[in-house]
Amino acid sequence: MYITLVICSCFVTVFSFPKGFISLVPIPSENFEFYDVLDTNKHFHLFWKFNETHITFELHAKTRGYVGFGLSPNGKMFPSDVVMGWVKNGNVHFADYHTTEHSAPVKDRTQDYTLLNGEENDFGTVLKFVRKLDTCDENDYKISDDTVRIIFAHSEDDPNDENDLRWHGTEGRGVKFMYLLNAVTKPDLSGNIITRDMIQTNYHVPPQVTTYRCKAFTLSDLGKKHHMIKFEKNIQRGMEPYVHHILVYKCPPLSKEWINKDYFCYLSGREVAPCGSVFFGWEYGGQDFYFPDNVGMPIGEPDDDATYIMEVHYNNPELRSDLVDSSGMRITFTPDLRKYDAGLLTTGVQIGPTHMIPPHETDFVNTGFCQAECLEQGLKDMPDQQVKVFAAWQHSHLLAYAMTTKHLRNGKEIEPFADDQAYDFNYQQIRLLRKEVPLKMGDSLITQCTYDSTSRTNLTLGGEATTDEMCISFIFYYPRMPLDGCLADPIFDTIPEIKDMKPPEQVKFLQGYNWKDRHARLLFRNNMEKTKYRSSCYARNPSFLNFKTVDRLRPTEIYHPPQRDCQKDNGQV
Repeated sequence: MYITLVICSCFVTVFSFPKGFISLVPIPSENFEFYDVLDTNKHFHLFWKFNETHITFELHAKTRGYVGFGLSPNGKMFPSDVVMGWVKNGNVHFADYHTTEHSAPVKDRTQDYTLLNGEENDFGTVLKFVRKLDTCDENDYKISDDTVRIIFAHSEDDPNDENDLRWHGTEGRGVKFMYLLNAVTKPDLSGNIITRDMIQTNYHVPPQVTTYRCKAFTLSDLGKKHHMIKFEKNIQRGMEPYVHHILVYKCPPLSKEWINKDYFCYLSGREVAPCGSVFFGWEYGGQDFYFPDNVGMPIGEPDDDATYIMEVHYNNPELRSDLVDSSGMRITFTPDLRKYDAGLLTTGVQIGPTHMIPPHETDFVNTGFCQAECLEQGLKDMPDQQVKVFAAWQHSHLLAYAMTTKHLRNGKEIEPFADDQAYDFNYQQIRLLRKEVPLKMGDSLITQCTYDSTSRTNLTLGGEATTDEMCISFIFYYPRMPLDGCLADPIFDTIPEIKDMKPPEQVKFLQGYNWKDRHARLLFRNNMEKTKYRSSCYARNPSFLNFKTVDRLRPTEIYHPPQRDCQKDNGQV
């Protein structure tokens, strides 16, 4: 079997509906906690569950031939950890494989996937199997909190035997980006619920690479406080490749003539530009988000005269002039209030030209942070002077391949809120934490992004365009505190030639560097390590808005994740 995969979005499939199948919906063998459809034609369905040591999968594929399922670090066939199975003459064939090149996979010497059940039914072929999260086998993929690329394929025919792993062809294959250990469950939202769309209306996207189009909305007609309990994208069919992200900001009230009007976000005047207080949103590859059943995001409060500004980022690298869009967001809310109001805290690197990444680098790191002094402004009046974090949403652009949101307590680093060493721009889903984590007085945050800039020949700057960069984390928590954001950016006081310049002048000077010179890049790294930062702390209450020049925040003690235990054999799920 050859599993040659090409990524062009979050998932890809290119085959027609098989004939001769009775059931359109797969029925799992038990109640699994998590479920997802792997392809747009709904021919591959994955159910799964996990505990601290093992994960159980049940794959339903609409075929009577063989099925391939794999875990890949890059979304391609090589390198990948693969299982294959089929049912022939009533007998189930199943084995653990790995790839050594873009050719037929090789059977593992150690079979670390255990088949629990295999059968053909009215839907197709079913394979249920279990494995350790960490098998300690160099040919197996270690399942962690990182973004996982699920690869899958099928053939209409069974192999003659395990040595006859024929290529599946160009059809019946795909890849999907997922968080296996941070998946969001989909609760039943029955009862007194309301949905509302915030969308562009037949907007003619201009023939330029990057466009930020805004539209203003109000929820003042609700009349009383409601809780938003779900938000989801509402992308017009065919516009999926061009809508990069949608953010909704909760901003001070605008005059009535701006309500339901669309305009260029950053070219129509400062008073109507997005205000920086992100309320909710969606990034390319993201899925629907459900709040925990005891938490809701408040809207329509008695004193809520806010304007909700929806920012849609269009990415049109082909400079097409025929794109007309009506995309946006859909919110689900209820007047039946839940126990807690949710809040959203923005932290990381301040977006702008002081966020710099030199070219020709394989592992350049940028860091933003939130000092304890800023967090205390929001926490000091909360019950027990703490809040509980239940989700994290990490965001950067094309160059980033690793991202971590670190959590410090009294200066010592503890387990991070999010750590993705396989970050991918094509999959930016909100991570629901497996357990709620308190954020307390004395805590601080560090957001760290690692970039590969070997494809660039000059500086990459922080900014809104897809080809610019970001390093931002959105922290979901409850109960809501008045603090909105806490960011930092370097001031380059360690580079004498530019320390007194304004950011545009600094950029112009540094663009003249000979970045091909490894020593010049090393010198820049060293200066970045030593420079001071501007710390920004802001909230709905203007008295919380302040800027300070500070030393870079560093933990007094580094967090080390639990060591791998390749001897212990705990029970299955």
